[in-house]
Amino acid sequence: MLNFSCGIILFTVCRNIITLLRSTFLNRFVPFDKNITFHKAIAWTIALFTAVHTGAHYFNFLNTEKGKATARTTHEPSIAPPLTVPGVDWSFPATIPP
Repeated sequence: MLNFSCGIILFTVCRNIITLLRSTFLNRFVPFDKNITFHKAIAWTIALFTAVHTGAHYFNFLNTEKGKATARTTHEPSIAPPLTVPGVDWSFPATIPP
């Protein structure tokens, strides 16, 4: 849904395309004169599905790390820092060398 919404958001404000579509049979079913309202609705849809997509990545990250935690240690996983250090497993603070 996110890719589809991002693909059509610009078409809703292209005047040439809207003018062309007004002359087709679609004009009976689709209100092409409310293109700005439709553009805003698509923008909100993109924002919503972006948040859902990001949440799914976060949920997946936590589940993957919990699987690693039960296999190696009893420590709960932590949130990833903005940078990583080679050779250090940043998911488990107990493994960071002193």
